Amino acid sequence: ENRNEQETTTTTISSIDVGKCIQLAVVHDLAEAIVGDIAPADNVSKAEKARMEEEAIIRISNKLSAYREGSGDYLIRLFEEYEARESQEAIAVKDLDLLDMIIQADEYECEALTATNNSCDNAVTLDLQEFFDGTGIHRFQNKWIRDVAAEVHHQRSERMRVASNNTTTSTSTLPTSFVNAGNSSIAKGHVHESSSSLEHSLSMEDEHFVNQYCNNSGQDYGVVANIVSALRIKDAK
Repeated sequence: ENRNEQETTTTTISSIDVGKCIQLAVVHDLAEAIVGDIAPADNVSKAEKARMEEEAIIRISNKLSAYREGSGDYLIRLFEEYEARESQEAIAVKDLDLLDMIIQADEYECEALTATNNSCDNAVTLDLQEFFDGTGIHRFQNKWIRDVAAEVHHQRSERMRVASNNTTTSTSTLPTSFVNAGNSSIAKGHVHESSSSLEHSLSMEDEHFVNQYCNNSGQDYGVVANIVSALRIKDAK
């Protein structure tokens, strides 16, 4: 990050160029079309990952320039703008990316309900605390998006507090259809069935979340991917 994460911008939402934000949002993951979504399990350093993505963007820009002069250069400028976080639009897109991760993590915890209770207040079977710690409020630079993130964190903390109190009278376990997460600190329930192929059924959005979570928390990619896959399978039933 080139900007100080403690610095908060007060730019209003209405003053941000939404069209530019959409362009930046598309471009910032475009390199994955060539290099793929690199996971922590791939043992690729951040420097190497950045180099591979830059080379991929240059390759794509050269293809675009062959069809329309100047389009490739514009793509490069968008990529560099996002990476540098120098514009309000780039900051907003990065913050929205982080916000999406938090909301998804909250969703996964809420989906990990007990077999007998269908209230989100009882979601004590999956604890992604490490992820929330790694995506704290200090990482958000746009004030308005930071306020939304703060509310997500607050509601999640309240839910976990209530759920923790509930454990004094009952013990919650993951349904037996959930993948065996071993002794992972992110799984609080007991699991009896295992499926090494579950991680391959992830959607692109879920896979992106798993990668981001593992990068922030240092958790094992396969364990997290299997848990998310199991949650999606349960949700679809």
